Formats: sequence, structure tokens, C-alpha cells
Amino acid sequence: MSSTKAFLSRSVILVAILAYLLRPINRPSFTVIEPLNPQDPINLPSGTSRRVLVAGGGLAGLSAALELAERGFQVSVWEASPVLGGRLATRTVQLCNQTFAIEHGFHAWFANYHVFADIRKRLGIDHYFRPWGAVQFIFKDPRYKPEALESQGPYPWNLISIVLRSPNLRFIDAILSTRHVVDLLWFDHKTVWGKYDEQSFSEWARAMGIARVFYDVLYAPTLSVTVNERQNISAAEMLSMNHIYFLSHPRADRREVTRVDYETAIIQPWEMRLQALGVKIERGKRVGRLNFTETGVHVVEEEEEGEEGVAGSDFDHVVLATNLQGVKSILDASSVSPPSSLSSPSPPSTASSFSYVTSTAALAQLRHQTSFLEIAPPYKVFRAYFDRQLRGPYNQEIVLETPDSSPINLIAQYHLLEEESAEWARRTGGSVIEFHLYTWEGGYDGGKGDKFAAGEEVRVLWEFLRPTVCGHLLPEMCAQNFTLVDGYVAHYEDFPSFKKGLHKYRPRSQTPHQLGLTRLSLAGDWLSTSFPSALMERAVATGREAANVVLQEEGIRQAPLPVTTSHGPGLRVLAS
Repeated sequence: MSSTKAFLSRSVILVAILAYLLRPINRPSFTVIEPLNPQDPINLPSGTSRRVLVAGGGLAGLSAALELAERGFQVSVWEASPVLGGRLATRTVQLCNQTFAIEHGFHAWFANYHVFADIRKRLGIDHYFRPWGAVQFIFKDPRYKPEALESQGPYPWNLISIVLRSPNLRFIDAILSTRHVVDLLWFDHKTVWGKYDEQSFSEWARAMGIARVFYDVLYAPTLSVTVNERQNISAAEMLSMNHIYFLSHPRADRREVTRVDYETAIIQPWEMRLQALGVKIERGKRVGRLNFTETGVHVVEEEEEGEEGVAGSDFDHVVLATNLQGVKSILDASSVSPPSSLSSPSPPSTASSFSYVTSTAALAQLRHQTSFLEIAPPYKVFRAYFDRQLRGPYNQEIVLETPDSSPINLIAQYHLLEEESAEWARRTGGSVIEFHLYTWEGGYDGGKGDKFAAGEEVRVLWEFLRPTVCGHLLPEMCAQNFTLVDGYVAHYEDFPSFKKGLHKYRPRSQTPHQLGLTRLSLAGDWLSTSFPSALMERAVATGREAANVVLQEEGIRQAPLPVTTSHGPGLRVLAS
């Protein structure tokens, strides 16, 4: 009898423990990195002037400029191109006998874009955004049916329901692939980067014994849209992306799109806010080199190189927020001037010598580190204007991902996305469809390169893509006799490579300061961070980090940094 009571007692305790562990909890999707100097003043004291150059008017540079300008710094933004925005840059193009705003390419804003969400709120632009539902996948492989992927319900039931709803996944495949879930559900940012950056994601998947169907249906789509070579991309980068975009929280896959072009929705309000704060924004102005001195940073424009007696401009701090190629070029051309005390033949003081020697060594170290970093393969974005709209099963799907249909990786129906394209479609009965062509290795130009006659390239490219589109992606386009009316092809080779083994060379925003270049900080999506980040969110987060380097150096309180949690959910049930 006593043994029965003991068994029942232990059973009750076990049930109570399980009930406690499995109760839904409201775990926040982010954490906040608080200022390192919370006692310092929020703004520069009245009468104090500090000049900061932000080199680069993309998302990283605009983010840094906003933080510094709001604190009273005199900020100048130099952007080499004619337009601001970086990967959200929007250009005005004449198509179909009217003017269209054409962006760099389609983007989505995810629930874990916490810094970007804060900026949106401060700019008052949330009304330009709307939700985008399940992701639609179309596979070339005949073994796989089209798939709609969306997280529903609390964790971990949201993951179980994906398998239940899937026309391709089976529980036996999930059971056979359980080994890899440890790195996903018990994700730890520091551990993952220290352990898996030397492996490619495909090598990690093979080592973990992931079932082929799981890899093809759940992971290949993400690999396809990284703009990197999927066979070489770092396992750590991919595990971090899975954490950010899906596993860190049941709502992590929630995303939004804009109702209008990115210039109208984001960049123009951002620029207006900066100008209201006194920021001087100059387009078509490219930094050629930096000269670090004991009193500041002397900046020379690229077009000034070679001119005699160029004065340049002097700043107290510089935030390098150009793309990776720009940063490498600027660092290679930059120099450190010895303090004035070193210009005489007498031995320098210990202090001045240390400052000069340390800064010179820091610059050399930065050049060395960045020399190992690479650019991802070229890619193209093709926005096509057709005479009619889809009538098939995807006629209302704004985005389709096509993970195994190279060279096409993503298709976006802009007449369902943005008001300008929607108005044209209503008036003409046509459609505006954008094709993303990543890691471009094919050729369609017959050796012409960029020497197409006006309007010729869009027709040649469409004929090149037509067999893939009509073969298995959207066969109704050919069945309905779609005719190409006009189009625009953008060529890019500016996205950072995240191939395996590069993380150890990737600096952080504060690396120059830590090495001894105290007047320089970095910002951009090619950097590393101490927290999970990627793509646009990495750009704006490192922009804020770069600003925080300047703020702390000047004794001004740093800005809080909301970031995705660095740890996976484990087995705790998370409320949706």
C-alpha cells in the first residue's frame, strides 16, 4: 500500500512538473541592450559642437545619422550615388509611356526587425505597411507539391502544425531528422558562430542526417533567397537566419510589405526628418580617403584625388556606412598622421607615440581583416510589364518563392503590392511582375554585356526566362498568351558574401575604436554583431551601434538597442 502511495505521489509530482514546463508563457521576442553609460547626459551640452561624417546614405548610414542628429551632433551624410536608401534605393524610370518608381528589389519587414520597427515609429510611417500572409513555394522537383508555409499557434505546436498541414512532409521524416533540432531549438548565438561558421549549411545538414524532404521543403527556400551561393553559405549564418525568421518566437515569421514604393514609404520621410534636425545630405559625393590626426579626421572626396592643395573637410568622427567594396577602398587609401610633436627629430613622448603607433596598427589590422571578405555573386532584378493578369491558382499571391528553379528565385506581383503598379494594372488590365535572379551564372546576352539597344535587353531576358516560367512555375502565362509590354533590368554585384569561414574576419561596429582608431566606427549588413541579426535589420542595428560608439566617446548616453533574443526556446511552450 505504501509503495502504491509513493508511486501515486511521484506521479502527481511528475504531472505537476510537466504541467508547469508545458504551460504557455509570454516570452518576449526581443531583449534590449542598455546603454553602457546610463548616467551620462542624453544630448550634447549647449554650446558644444561635434561634427560627424556619415559616409553612405543607405539604411546603415541613415540609422546612424538619425541617432546622432537627435542628440545634437552636426551630421553630414555623403552618398556616392544620386539616390539615398542603399538596398531600398528607388529610381525614377520611364516605362509604358509614364514614370514609375523602381526599387532595388522586393523586400519584406519581419517581426524581429526591432530596430527598424523603432525607426518606423519615430518617423511615423507605419501606415505605409500592411501584413503579408503565408509564404508560397513552387517546386520544380515533381516529387513536391506547392507549399504554403506559415506559423500558427503557440510554440511548439506551431511547428507540429506545419508538418500536419504540409502536402510534402511526414512525421516519420521529422522523427528521422530530430538530431538537428538541438542546434535550432536550443540555439545559442555565441556557440553557433563559434562552432559552425567553418561548415557550410549543406555540410551541417548532411552531418545531422536531415531527411532530404525536410531540407528541400524547409531549408532550401531560405538558402535560395540569401543572394549567396547555397553550397558555400555558412551554417552559422543559416542557423541564425532560421532563429531570426522562424524559431525564436511563434510570431517570428510574421512579415509586412509596403503599400507604396520605398522612397515614398521610408526614405523620403527619413530624409525629411534628418533635414529638420539640421543634417546636411549630399548626393553624388564619395569619400576617397581618410587621414586620422591627433585632432580629428581629414576627409578627401574621391574626385579631389590628384588635385594639388586640396583642403578636404575636417570632422571629429567618421561613420563608414558604405557597402563592403567602398569600405575596403577607403581603408586602403587612408592614413594616420603623426602628432605635431613627432615632426621634430627629437624622440616623441610616450603618449603621443602610443596614439600614433596604435592608430597606424589599427588601420593596418582593419585592412587585413576586410581583405578576406568577399562579395556574393552578381544578381539581377527584372520588373516586367505584361498586357494581362494571371487567372490561375496564384492570381492573388503577392510573392512566390521558387527555390529549385534557377535562375528564378522569387516572383513578386507588384500590381498586388504597390498603389502605383495597381493603378496601372486597373487602367490597362495588365500586370507588373518582378523576377529575382540570384547568384547569376547563366548568360542570355550573346556576349553583348551592357551593349543592348534601348528596350532590347528586357525582351531578350524574357525569352530566356520564358521556358522556366511556362514550364512549371506559371504555365498559365503562356496558356493565356501573355505579351511583354515593357520592363526594367537592374544588375547588381554589391551583396556581401556569407560563405563559410569568413566570420572570424568580419569586424563589428566598434572594432576600429577597440583597436585604437577612436574616431572611426563601422555600419553595414556585412558586419558581425553580438546578437542575432541579418539583412536590413543588421544594417540599421549596426548603424545604431556605430552611433553609440560616437556617443560614448563624447560622454553622451548611448541609445538602447532592441535585438532578437540570443537563445532558442528549448521545450518551453511559447504563447503565440
